[in-house]
Amino acid sequence: MNNNTPSRIAAAFTLQSMANNGQANGGTDIRLVPTPQIKLDGLPNFSGASTEWRREFLANLEEAAVWQGLGESLDSLVPAMSQILKGEAKDWWLDAKDEIRTWANFKTEFQGEYLSSLYLERIEEDLNRLDLEHCSSASSYILRKMALFRELGTKTEEQKIRSLVRGCPFRYQTVLSSTDKGTLSTVKTRIKELWDLEQSERARRERQDPVRVPTYQQQPTGPLVCFRCREPGHFARECPKSNRY
Repeated sequence: MNNNTPSRIAAAFTLQSMANNGQANGGTDIRLVPTPQIKLDGLPNFSGASTEWRREFLANLEEAAVWQGLGESLDSLVPAMSQILKGEAKDWWLDAKDEIRTWANFKTEFQGEYLSSLYLERIEEDLNRLDLEHCSSASSYILRKMALFRELGTKTEEQKIRSLVRGCPFRYQTVLSSTDKGTLSTVKTRIKELWDLEQSERARRERQDPVRVPTYQQQPTGPLVCFRCREPGHFARECPKSNRY
């Protein structure tokens, strides 16, 4: 049986040298300390595709590892990269792994490879193009903006506020600029309130002004009557009494 399966990736032991009490024997006490077990099922994967978030992958991986109880032992993630990374990213890892021993070292090398200036420029363009009117709701707009902010990793709170407001329609910008913008959280809440208010007003108008079905004037029914002699059965131009007028 292969003991190097994903479920046993961290079954290795690390050597830790500790001095004996008072070093009475002049030696060291060497103990085997097991590294924390890693469960790969709960960890995100990354293949290097253009649609994948790079910085968010690192953040999600760290969060999942801490949730598993690794605490500060994130170096235990490094041996697991052969299973976590896929496709092109795995090929990169197989070439680079001999030089990488710690999680901090891995992050540095990963960011150098996958957070290039060209990639970050594309994220910046996506951020500038994103606007509220092309999103299904205010919540989805804000979530998308925040994801792009995290991926760039360089925006200040003031820059995030300006970007959020700039992506709103002019009618929102007018209201937001006339009030104290406050914190980023305040701006996000205000945008959601304006969206909800607009949707409620739209629904109210639709209830008050239902689609009107056009009505047509009905033609009179009954016997044909001459408007000259007032007798039935013929038109005025055919009236036999017309010579009398």
